[in-house]
Amino acid sequence: MPGAEIEAPVAGTQPTADPFEEAMALARATARDGRQRALSHAATDLQKLQELRLSLRQAICASPGPSPMRYVLPWIWNAMTSDGTALTAAGAETGYELRLSRYRKPIC
Repeated sequence: MPGAEIEAPVAGTQPTADPFEEAMALARATARDGRQRALSHAATDLQKLQELRLSLRQAICASPGPSPMRYVLPWIWNAMTSDGTALTAAGAETGYELRLSRYRKPIC
């Protein structure tokens, strides 16, 4: 998203064992402050990352009423098709990563 503030993972933080829970925490943080974030998770393949993105989107869309979470869109950054560079070591290694961006209008 052009012009969006991007936040790289904070040094010294430990990712949770569950990438879905970690992604939900990143989505909540993005809903609060509008900073783009990336999940530091080396999925075994792009299909697995897409499945995670879809699960995350479903959970976001299930947020109650006017929740700020409904403005957060999970999307896949891909080194071959997206602008910019990876925000995580996993993204640099695999060429794709799950990102979360806040939009002006609800996504669902």
